[in-house]
Amino acid sequence: IGSARALAALFAGAAVGFVGLALAATVKVAALALVLRYSCSVAANSLWTGALHAAVDPRDGESLASWRMIVQSIAWAAANLLAGAALTQGADALRGLLFAAALVQGVASWGAWRALTGEVPRRDSCCPCAREGR
Repeated sequence: IGSARALAALFAGAAVGFVGLALAATVKVAALALVLRYSCSVAANSLWTGALHAAVDPRDGESLASWRMIVQSIAWAAANLLAGAALTQGADALRGLLFAAALVQGVASWGAWRALTGEVPRRDSCCPCAREGR
């Protein structure tokens, strides 16, 4: 189906998983939603990393990887702090946080689709496949 479609679908699957977690009325539904969200996120990470590194100058790959890890670590720490605060406020606060995460994943799905299908021109890229929208 192509990496752009696959990545967008995986981000959308993660969004559905977050919604499933927010709406889960039973442990089984919550477990299914958690597995969906996690499996989509893990699979998307590999595709996203590959697409990201293909779109930059190879000489910048090591620096990009370092910055990506720093940003991801900060994002995970912030998300964990928000989740911890939501847990102390009760189920409704956590549900709101899960819906917010679903919204973010939905925007990521849309953004990945636009960026990787060529709807957003990347003429400054040195990678021929990025300029062609692949």
